[in-house]
Amino acid sequence: MWLVYAHTHRPRVSRDEAGRMLINPGETSGWSFGEPTIVLLETEAMQARIVQLVEQQ
Repeated sequence: MWLVYAHTHRPRVSRDEAGRMLINPGETSGWSFGEPTIVLLETEAMQARIVQLVEQQ
């Protein structure tokens, strides 16, 4: 099971005590923190990774 939330706009992938995956994709625009990100979720493998949309300088 997984839960996607984005209230904080900070990218994060973690698991809780019950093993549920908690996913915050961050923000696609980078408006708040200057770090536009998304999360790619592989549903068969139940793995997620954060992907930066723009290279930081």
